[in-house]
Amino acid sequence: MKQLIKDVLEDLSRGQVNLGSEAAREVVATTIMITLKEKGEYKKYTDDDLEEQEAREYWVCQICKKSSYDLDWDYIGTGTNHLSCEVRLAIDKDENTEKYQKEKERAKQLIDKSVKNLERRKLSEEIVSNNDTGYIYETPDGGKTVFRRDVGSDKRELVENWKELKKE
Repeated sequence: MKQLIKDVLEDLSRGQVNLGSEAAREVVATTIMITLKEKGEYKKYTDDDLEEQEAREYWVCQICKKSSYDLDWDYIGTGTNHLSCEVRLAIDKDENTEKYQKEKERAKQLIDKSVKNLERRKLSEEIVSNNDTGYIYETPDGGKTVFRRDVGSDKRELVENWKELKKE
């Protein structure tokens, strides 16, 4: 149809039609209408057709933005929404809530692990606080085993009774 209108406008452009004129616009509209009727592309809408077009514009799902005009009432949700869109939205909401809970639990576990590591480090600092002996005390496992070495040396020795050492 678009091509037919362009062809009509092309034919009329040779005569330099002044579209500012009411008569010229009437000639253009009539020529287009006649051409469409001749080519079988012209349809005159009835009042029912126009009503249906208005209804189709109204019946649009607010979730997916697609038409819900041709659906049976059993498949219509709230307003003009598809029932399936509303169900999908509810499922997504539940899944997102579940994902949120999982992420919250994961964050709690990471915080707990971080606090335990901090407590271990604090314990290590308490053990190694006796620095005026000329030794460096090290614990690789948070205080379960304690090693000592001379300052500047790489050779370590296991401290058997580190709890007594801590009291001194």
